[in-house]
Amino acid sequence: MPTIIIPPKPSVPPIPDRLAVSAKEAAAMLSVNERTLRNWTNQGKVQASRIGGRVLYPLDHLRRLINGTGNNSSAVQDLSSLKR
Repeated sequence: MPTIIIPPKPSVPPIPDRLAVSAKEAAAMLSVNERTLRNWTNQGKVQASRIGGRVLYPLDHLRRLINGTGNNSSAVQDLSSLKR
């Protein structure tokens, strides 16, 4: 009988081809609870924009957080420093 190989799931969900994502999508990308993401947003640790009644998170900012290439001088920090 042939062996079936199942590829591992990627650790970060695929990033959509948009400029910003919802809080639910951003939390999934950062592997945190939506409440944690809201707390980080309120503390100025994560950038967000309110458009109409929605809060949107810019993908370029989320990518920098995920890749650890944030700039602390502009309130951008990498994920390891956020989770402390």
